[in-house]
Amino acid sequence: MSALCRMGAPRRMSALRRMSALRRMSALCRMSALRWVSLLLGAGVLVGCQDPLAELEPGGGQRIRVVLDDGAALDQAPRVFRLRLEPAPPTLDELLLFQDELSSYYRGRVAAGDLPDSLIERRIPMLAWRAGTPAAFAQPSLPLTRGRTYALALLGHGVLARIIVGADEAPLLERRWPRDAGGAFGGVYCLEPAYSLAPFAVGLAPDEAPASFAPFAFARECAALTVDDGVGVRVPPAAVGGVLIDPAPLVALKTPASFTPAACAEPCVALGPGCACAEDDRVVVTGPGDPAFWVLDLDGRAVLGETAPETPLVIAELRSRTSYALAGTVFDLSGRASEVAARFQTEAPKARLVINEVYANATGPEPQQEWVELANAGTLGTTLAGYVLEDVGGAALLPDVELAPNGYAVVVNASYTPDPDYDRVPSEDAVLVVVERLGKGGLSNDGEALRLSAPDGQVVSRFPSQRAPEPGVSAARRTLWADDAAVDAFAPHGAPGSSPGAGNFFDPME
Repeated sequence: MSALCRMGAPRRMSALRRMSALRRMSALCRMSALRWVSLLLGAGVLVGCQDPLAELEPGGGQRIRVVLDDGAALDQAPRVFRLRLEPAPPTLDELLLFQDELSSYYRGRVAAGDLPDSLIERRIPMLAWRAGTPAAFAQPSLPLTRGRTYALALLGHGVLARIIVGADEAPLLERRWPRDAGGAFGGVYCLEPAYSLAPFAVGLAPDEAPASFAPFAFARECAALTVDDGVGVRVPPAAVGGVLIDPAPLVALKTPASFTPAACAEPCVALGPGCACAEDDRVVVTGPGDPAFWVLDLDGRAVLGETAPETPLVIAELRSRTSYALAGTVFDLSGRASEVAARFQTEAPKARLVINEVYANATGPEPQQEWVELANAGTLGTTLAGYVLEDVGGAALLPDVELAPNGYAVVVNASYTPDPDYDRVPSEDAVLVVVERLGKGGLSNDGEALRLSAPDGQVVSRFPSQRAPEPGVSAARRTLWADDAAVDAFAPHGAPGSSPGAGNFFDPME
């Protein structure tokens, strides 16, 4: 009896019951084909789900040999690898990779073609294809974890191979753009750990489409990938010259509209499809209507970053009243590149107040221990007189208190009492600003927006409506120049939880 039959039916089952079980599995396979196809991206020809009664073993009864394409041992695989399977399984769309070894229970579910949700959650995205040979190839679509075990399985048949990622620390050329699907014509990759790259050419699977990596002259740890023909789904080789290459697939999406030169209102200047708007110590690059990635040279300083319709790229720490040259390349979602260049002049020094840290979920009594930290992220000192800090339920008029450049002000309510046994107290260098009431009955832990308005009524800084972190932890601005609208502008503060009156910091995993 076939291996599938032995795995899929109890040994003591009668012949009639065994045949019935196989028929049920066959029906399940036919009904689930589209479901499993949706779990995989197929760069080659996908073969439909086979009837277990007709094809009981993979490869027409032959054992499928699974090896790493670079010749390494399966228990010493690199973080990025390509598998060779010979002969090719009859159904590539049912070839699956799972994190960790599979228990006997999960092996049985794989053999039966019926995966529980708990196993689906462990699936690693992977591409599989044929290349005009008896063999098939498969490559995980993300770098794997050192020291971790993975199981390669064929739905309806069983586990084909056990793969362990070794401790090899080969450098990885990581894809920076596009972040997710896309990049049919190329993208941007950067080496980690960083060192200078040399130009090199590659062939992309499954059709060995020619492509090339060209380092940027001013940021040689990063390179632009250029693909001549952006059609279909392709994947780079696992490694070249000892350097691993990010295996995220290059996918031909709906072609974005071509970038057109922007029309920018003064004092902003056009930067290809975007605008460069200079302030006193920064330039804010706004992009086109579609997301874009910029690789720029600012007078010898390399700047890489993304823009989206609601998110500009901020280049900070510039000198006021200074002329700068900005040049480089902008990439669209398909990976196509356009050259850009502009000159701009920074403005005179000015103050810039931002909401920098919000401590809404105190360990001690609330609202007494709550506070909001403001920072002067500009290059000129200012008074807080006339500024208003408000939430949906109330507004606090700030007093006439001076705040120097790079200074911090901790705004507290009249009942505030520093108590280091419960919560961190403000730094000695901080300006303590006392208002009658902070928020409507205090700051909400469930998520309430805050905004800071200048004396002329203009809103100069916003804090988003987001649930407060755990007690004793503030919501802190990533950088003083982070855009309020950016989804990652604020994050939970690093240990020990807050820094009233001082710079923010974050745990490595944040």
